[in-house]
Amino acid sequence: SSHDTGAGYLSHRLRLDLPRSQNRRTKRGGLSNFEDNYEPVGGYYILCRRAIETATDGGSDVQEFVFSNITLLEAA
Repeated sequence: SSHDTGAGYLSHRLRLDLPRSQNRRTKRGGLSNFEDNYEPVGGYYILCRRAIETATDGGSDVQEFVFSNITLLEAA
């Protein structure tokens, strides 16, 4: 799905399916679902949250990244 900013669209959800690694120690690859949230800051839409759910052998693992107090830098 996507988010309509009025000036364009930002991806809100993404599904990524990578081939599984043959190395049993790293266990990379598999299915991951990304969900992004944006907030308007100074006329721009900035990523403020990303959740990543990854399928594992025992179910799923969720990582969440939250960005707060976002401000634009002053022009030099």
